[in-house]
Amino acid sequence: MSNINNVASPEMNRKVFDIASNMSNLAVACLEEDLDRILNHEREHYSAEDIERKEAELAEAKKDSNTLLSYLASVQNGPVYCETELRDWRFADGYTEDDLPANERDTYILKVKQAEPETGVYFTLYSKQLEELNTTETLNGFSGLIEIRNGKPAISLGLNDNEHILHVMSDISHSLQVIPDSDTSNRPIHGSVTYNNMTVEGSVYPDGNTAWLENARLSIAENIFANRKFINNLHVEDDSRWKHEGGYWNKIVFFENPDSSMPSIMGFLEVIFAPESAFVLDVSDGII
Repeated sequence: MSNINNVASPEMNRKVFDIASNMSNLAVACLEEDLDRILNHEREHYSAEDIERKEAELAEAKKDSNTLLSYLASVQNGPVYCETELRDWRFADGYTEDDLPANERDTYILKVKQAEPETGVYFTLYSKQLEELNTTETLNGFSGLIEIRNGKPAISLGLNDNEHILHVMSDISHSLQVIPDSDTSNRPIHGSVTYNNMTVEGSVYPDGNTAWLENARLSIAENIFANRKFINNLHVEDDSRWKHEGGYWNKIVFFENPDSSMPSIMGFLEVIFAPESAFVLDVSDGII
């Protein structure tokens, strides 16, 4: 997917964005309320197929709402001039899906927009899966601002567009200057880093947000749970909190027993993330 020069009208009023966002949220809320009423008060009047259709409508509405809110967020601070998708360079070098680990096959979304009034160019690059599954956390990946600073080309870089932790300036003759942000927590850590599957000497610039990974994983796991079609189309009655160790997240789920005279059915949901990543490697559920 490539959408070059996809320019939002600069005359669009922010009020229009707010109305569209509110209407989208209202549509989702109405569908949630309708489904909740059916499941908790009127289940005997609906077939399993009716309930499944209602759940599918709600899931589709949530997906559409997330797409709309993502678009609004991308254009509210300026028009988007480029939106395209990127994959690992090895695919262009003859590699196939089977040649790469699952967490290295991900597709990334690149968005580029111009700062106003034409003083720089912003870009953001983040996982497509993260955008689709994450509901609350910042879309971490790679972000930057290219500009002319004191008459020289410069770029500021960060994990997302909320904070740029590293600045690089060109003297346009013989060198690049690398300057960490003034925050003392962003001081570089010098040592060995991995680049192109090689271990080389380099530097790591931490952004200081050590809670992001766990919060993003929680957001993704909750989204998967909320939209999961469980084994045998069983309906959830209750669930436990998430337990996790490293990238393995799981919770106990109690399902409604088709035989109302019998106790609830105990099951589980497990989400496996790639090491040090919010990329989902596998999702499974079952009966205990």
